[in-house]
Amino acid sequence: MAPSKKRHRHTRDQRAGRERHHGREHHKGKLNRSPSRDPVSMPETPEVFRYEQLDPSVDSIRLLELEPAENPQILRCRIIHVPFRNRPKYEALSYTWGSPELTGTILLNGTPMAIRPNLHDALLALRRDHKPRLIWADAICIDQSNLAERERQVRFMDSIYARAARVLIWLGEADQMIQTAFKSDLENLEESERHTFCSWICGHKYWTRLWIIQEVTLSQDLRVCIGRHSEKWEAFLESLNQHAGKYDELSHQMRIIKNLDQKRRGRLGDTSRLEKLLEDFRYAECQEPRDRIYGLLGLAHVLRPIAS
Repeated sequence: MAPSKKRHRHTRDQRAGRERHHGREHHKGKLNRSPSRDPVSMPETPEVFRYEQLDPSVDSIRLLELEPAENPQILRCRIIHVPFRNRPKYEALSYTWGSPELTGTILLNGTPMAIRPNLHDALLALRRDHKPRLIWADAICIDQSNLAERERQVRFMDSIYARAARVLIWLGEADQMIQTAFKSDLENLEESERHTFCSWICGHKYWTRLWIIQEVTLSQDLRVCIGRHSEKWEAFLESLNQHAGKYDELSHQMRIIKNLDQKRRGRLGDTSRLEKLLEDFRYAECQEPRDRIYGLLGLAHVLRPIAS
């Protein structure tokens, strides 16, 4: 094949591997992520990051090592392949993909990679000053252009979150008032500030995304992150329930958040039956109808062994 034709076919194949959930590619196989888990588009430049294939003979995952912040503006990261059966120590990121524009850039194994802004903000905020941090983030740790790999990884997504040492709920960056309120005792705030904070938290689109349900409920240790500050889930929920519970207009959103917590604490009981989950989370948003089933199957993981 002539070099020009070969390059044309390679570009076409890359583009076909990236397009899904927007009417450009039909679902293949039974397990795919929701719109908040669309595949990352690679920049059309001569130098892009190219994934090495995961070992097909074992359940392996990639972990993202965030290197310390030598340069505040440059995110340097490294991909590590780890057999899942080795029970690696890592934290898993739970977030919404947000804007599809690839306005953020990281250096992944020394090669530029364009990513969505919400993930870029999360990695900047979570990066430590003096030591690396191991994180699993689906948009980077799964080769989104590889359909076979994507389906294989999604099959034990529940185990990835259940095995994580910690799951990090990323609610994003916020204005200074929200960040200050998050770090302080809400009792010390003015009433208007307290109401603004509770409204911002309860109205966040994160809580209604279908795929975050299993990520939250299967976690061993859960922290909520806004900017560079984080708080344990239990303390966060206690404070929010105490203050947001005073506002009638937030009662519906509070029920959604508390329902997640109830499923997390009672996930081994009858409430984990698929039909009950479908009823309890009927509000959850997903573009692809079949995701309403596949996004909740992981919560019934007690009916089958966790991936070894």
